[in-house]
Amino acid sequence: IEGCQSRVWLKTSGNASTIKFQADADAIITKGIIALLIRLVDNIDPKELVEYNFGVVQAIGLQEHLSPTRSNGLIGMIKRLKNEALKYCLS
Repeated sequence: IEGCQSRVWLKTSGNASTIKFQADADAIITKGIIALLIRLVDNIDPKELVEYNFGVVQAIGLQEHLSPTRSNGLIGMIKRLKNEALKYCLS
């Protein structure tokens, strides 16, 4: 995932009505962040994910507790999840 300090691998499957994610990372913190994001959006309609605002990330103050590079990685993860969903919307 572009923007991440660590390596993150993302696998996507689904169709026009549901999208499913699997991910792994080489750093424990990064693995936890991507797991949290996937927990929020796994098995939802791709159109919903494109519009999803991930407000819970701001509500819990996650970004405030990350280093600038990890914060950039978080933003990169969110963008990638949304881009993957967009692919299913367009197919």
